[in-house]
Amino acid sequence: MSGTVIASQSPHWKVGDDVLSTFNQTHLTGQVKAEDMKSGLGLPREGTLQEYRVFPGESLVKKPADLSHEEASTLPIAGVTAWMALNGMRPCE
Repeated sequence: MSGTVIASQSPHWKVGDDVLSTFNQTHLTGQVKAEDMKSGLGLPREGTLQEYRVFPGESLVKKPADLSHEEASTLPIAGVTAWMALNGMRPCE
């Protein structure tokens, strides 16, 4: 998901900010844990193919200015796919 904030109650985001959503909404840092897999967009949570969507402020990141929304929307899942291909569910060291 890549979009523009139209309303915010988060101290991190203001109206007009361009943002991306993280894929697993509860995974903020470190190794992905089984519990985080329950917060994946599209399954089991609602997906992003919609005009408006509400997100927790901490599950958003700033969109790179040099990318279009279409280009930027591929980053979250591409990052998760690359991480899982290299690390799977192995513990962080």
